[in-house]
Amino acid sequence: MLLALRALLRDIDPNLPVVTLETAPLFRERNAMLWIIRTGATLFGVFGAAAVFMAALGLYGVKAYLVARRTREVGVRLALGATSRNVVSLVMRDGLSLTAAGLVLGLGLSALAVRAIDSFVFGGGGFDLPIVAAAFVALFVEATAATWLPAYRATRTAPSLTLQSE
Repeated sequence: MLLALRALLRDIDPNLPVVTLETAPLFRERNAMLWIIRTGATLFGVFGAAAVFMAALGLYGVKAYLVARRTREVGVRLALGATSRNVVSLVMRDGLSLTAAGLVLGLGLSALAVRAIDSFVFGGGGFDLPIVAAAFVALFVEATAATWLPAYRATRTAPSLTLQSE
């Protein structure tokens, strides 16, 4: 195919200097600038994944601390007849209300940031709704797991041990 293209170019203009003629995949593989961009994108992806993981650990730590502070309350509720499901739903409701407030605030601030940064970016597409929705869902799932695990763990301790510890 390349030979046919070279012959076609010579038929169009015999004085046209054709130094190299190669396919687009081969060009992409050999181009150093594209390699630098691809490497940078990979690094940003790895750092982004590490940041999400560290945020999940931090969120879990904060939620675990808040539930640990309520261990006595959980013990009293369980001793008075509350089921584990009631206690988990109480802690989840409290934790997810804070999560929802943070997500709504973050969504509003990110929309403002997109408007401010859009003029600096060449060919900026603006607010990309599928990406924002995916991030919103991922953060909500992460926060739900970070809230549920400490709440579930708190209900597994015996109420008598919880009350005796203080």
